[in-house]
Amino acid sequence: MRGSVAKAAWAIGSTRSAPRKSSPSRRPSSRTPPPASSACRKPWESPSPPIFPWTPPTRSPTSARPAPSHEALAGVPTRLDVKAAQERDDTSRAQTHADWADYLPILTLLGEPIFQNPPTFTQPLAGWQAQLVLTLPLYDGSLRNAQARERNAIAGQATAQLELTLRQAKSEVRSAFDVLRHTDDALKAARDAAVSAQQALELANIAYAGGIGTNLDVIDAERRFRDAETSVAVAEDASRQARLDLLAAAGRFP
Repeated sequence: MRGSVAKAAWAIGSTRSAPRKSSPSRRPSSRTPPPASSACRKPWESPSPPIFPWTPPTRSPTSARPAPSHEALAGVPTRLDVKAAQERDDTSRAQTHADWADYLPILTLLGEPIFQNPPTFTQPLAGWQAQLVLTLPLYDGSLRNAQARERNAIAGQATAQLELTLRQAKSEVRSAFDVLRHTDDALKAARDAAVSAQQALELANIAYAGGIGTNLDVIDAERRFRDAETSVAVAEDASRQARLDLLAAAGRFP
């Protein structure tokens, strides 16, 4: 009796200690082991897709390149201030060309009505009279020479004012053109910075999806990308304003 019980216990123990063979019909599991960093991942750092899905924004077309400076300078004579200065100069020059008219004789026609009551033999009740007076100035105390010199001085002043207006207008065009080039360079730099911020945001999303980054990294990359986009918008506004100033300086904008 005791021998049979001992044999049975030894058989059960040998059966438990023997290695269990896998069935040929059972397939190995297709699950991959979790990454090594999953053991130290915080509860809020699940390996789910990024919580900030990014969609590339639709970029506005690049603004047209400005015309060369000599083409912008060609529109300076169409400015209103330049036209006004040109008209003053032409008028003053035309007055100096008529100095010889001061030495011509003066022919004056005078007419006046007459009414007298009671009438007389020589003066009727109503009538009129006309006179034709010819005046030949011989000596005027150098008045005509002084007037001629005054007109020449006014003409010279108008010419100097015209040259000053032209120089100032051309200077404004050149300054506006230089500002436009600088704003275009700043816009290009801002767009390059936005592209770099976009790439950094994509890398942050990839790192977050792979479990090697945190959501704080993604938030920081998102903030920098939005700041870069804001800088691009400000640079675009400055570029458009510089183009408007160039058109106004060149006389092509009212």
